[in-house]
Amino acid sequence: MGANSSSISELPENEYLQKLSGAEPISENDPFWNQLLSFSFTTPTNSADLKLLEEATVSVCKALVEKNPRTGNLGSLIKVFLSRTKELKISAECQ
Repeated sequence: MGANSSSISELPENEYLQKLSGAEPISENDPFWNQLLSFSFTTPTNSADLKLLEEATVSVCKALVEKNPRTGNLGSLIKVFLSRTKELKISAECQ
């Protein structure tokens, strides 16, 4: 993923997740998406770690669901993801 990393316990305070689930709309062209998508954390490998991940992100998810009707940030995230997927596919076909 990227150079920025964090532990699962730090996810609720992560500035990128806070902005994603915040009250301000984020344009599909905002450099924020590069920062968000370069963020990484250790993937859970067992049910205890998975439970920690769920507990750490529940507040972020609730805020995103609550504010998304006004911000549209989830839709922007999906559009950015689809655009990047298309770019990766084209790049792979060219090689």
